[in-house]
Amino acid sequence: MKLFRRRSRSEVRVATWNLKQAVAPLRKPEVLWQWLADTVDPHVVAFTEGKVPGGAPPDGWTALWQPGGIGPKKRWGTVLAARNAQLEPIHSVGSGRDRFDLDSMWPGYLQVADVRIDDSYWATVVALHSPLLLPDGTKVKHGYDSTKLVMRKLAPLLQDGTRRVIVTGDFNVHPNALPRSIDSYGLVELSAHTAGERAALHGCTGCDDRSRCGHIWTHANVGGANPVRQQIDFILVQESMLGGLVSYAGGPDRFPDVWSLSAHAPLVATFER
Repeated sequence: MKLFRRRSRSEVRVATWNLKQAVAPLRKPEVLWQWLADTVDPHVVAFTEGKVPGGAPPDGWTALWQPGGIGPKKRWGTVLAARNAQLEPIHSVGSGRDRFDLDSMWPGYLQVADVRIDDSYWATVVALHSPLLLPDGTKVKHGYDSTKLVMRKLAPLLQDGTRRVIVTGDFNVHPNALPRSIDSYGLVELSAHTAGERAALHGCTGCDDRSRCGHIWTHANVGGANPVRQQIDFILVQESMLGGLVSYAGGPDRFPDVWSLSAHAPLVATFER
């Protein structure tokens, strides 16, 4: 079932989806990649807890990822993939003493690239899976601190007036626990921005105003007849991009078969080029 109309040449579609390849995956990665291509038809997608099928992107895809995953026993990670677009990886931000090597920051959890379409720069995409541990190895219960730290390290990129930046992925936090510092970087969380377009998510976890939350169910935490409804996957964009936002959707309302594929549901944003 094709749930998104075929995008026009004047549109760019960006998605994020946790493939749940870390623990008890429901489907093989090649099935999930193909489902997203057929159902969403994205230009760019952040696959978190993902694997690259067979060690190489499928035909028609390009991708950036850590081949060894996030560790010897964890052969999965964040994959930034593209179709009908080119990815130019960014390995560091800042300069001089303030230069920061992105490849050394939780390797496998973070990918950053400029996206070019028809040989022209379109935007810079940060694909992030906020780890449940700090750089010193301390384990934490949610991704607040790691998300906040990544944002601070990416400040030179986020504050570069020559780029259009999208930050997306699985942040391992509920909506009311997103770091407030994202506002200082001119980033807007699209579920909140478009909340008036949806009914409230019944039973939304970690929501300050459940009657009008407008969040999208992206993680079915705890299975069975009454799974916990929560949004921990997000798409953040700079304010300058909001005027070109065509649509924003996701969750099981848009993808009714998604819980048979993963414990997470995709989010998809479509922009004018």
